[in-house]
Amino acid sequence: MKKIEFLKSMSFPFLAMLLMFACGGQRTTKVSSPNRLIEVKLNLQDRLNYLVTFNKDTIIDNSHISLTLNNETTLDKFEILYIQEASVNEKWERIWGKRKHVENNYNELILHLKEMNSGILTDLYLRVYDDGIGIRYGFPKQAHMDSIILEKENMQFSFTKDYSVWRADYKNYQSPQEEEFLPVNLSDIKKDQLIGMPLLIKLDDKGYALITEANLTNWSGAFLRVDSVKNTMVTDLAPYPQDSSVVVKRVTPAVSPWRVIMIAKDLVN
Repeated sequence: MKKIEFLKSMSFPFLAMLLMFACGGQRTTKVSSPNRLIEVKLNLQDRLNYLVTFNKDTIIDNSHISLTLNNETTLDKFEILYIQEASVNEKWERIWGKRKHVENNYNELILHLKEMNSGILTDLYLRVYDDGIGIRYGFPKQAHMDSIILEKENMQFSFTKDYSVWRADYKNYQSPQEEEFLPVNLSDIKKDQLIGMPLLIKLDDKGYALITEANLTNWSGAFLRVDSVKNTMVTDLAPYPQDSSVVVKRVTPAVSPWRVIMIAKDLVN
């Protein structure tokens, strides 16, 4: 009873502070889809990595996320300041499209991070739906950093084997995006090929995955290239029109588009 009375006497800001300190040493976390079939695990033990399972099978193995700013600052070693969790289940009506009513049902984690070397604050947003996941990052307002100049985004998609994929080689960033999507294996993609989104992957008998992006607003469009890590693709952002050495220039606060992985047992779903 005394413990309950003590907790009731605390103010909300004090409780929030306790939560922040409780997350200070946390290095792993996870979130699942509403139907529990898709799970994403985040690991910050060494660098920021994520792993995706579908029906308890690993479909995206440990994949690294890092960012490089124009002053050659690499953001890849983070500590968790605090975590926000949310679950959303709503429907909205659209004016045109295949379906009039759209279900918006997901579980979300927002990780408020601090890069351990530079001290730069970065937010990582993770939403998990019954049919896939969305990952985006952002830079909140912070002291001595009223804008960001991004040189490189490095988000890996590391598959567990040499799967069959359907890919379009756009060859350059000014492509009309009218290339044919040809069936190849991941190992057939060459280092000099610029792969457009979406990229469809057949996960053998586990199902299918599709990599794309969403909510592309005031940001560079993302392409994919084969990574040095086996069976791995990595994002490659189009260069800034006035300065090809950078990819994004934004005033803070700023958030990236969603990096989306759609997942289903078959193509019909």
